Amino acid sequence: MAQFDPHRPPMSLSESEELLKGRNADAELFGFWFGLAKGVGKFLLVVAAIAAITYLCISVPVIGWAVAAAVLIYAIVEISKAGKK
Repeated sequence: MAQFDPHRPPMSLSESEELLKGRNADAELFGFWFGLAKGVGKFLLVVAAIAAITYLCISVPVIGWAVAAAVLIYAIVEISKAGKK
């Protein structure tokens, strides 16, 4: 907690608002960069997962057929849900 300084006049309302806005701007900037890094991390994770699945589908044909069947079943289910809305 800040100590009282008898030689300094109290902070004005405009100084107080500037101080609060400055802290808020720093928090917003930190939040932006943290959110961006989080988004880039998720993107890289998805790319790595797609690369791993693609590699497995190419190297082991049975896995490729299983993934193709799963995608086909998923597409059929989603198309049938869209028709019922």
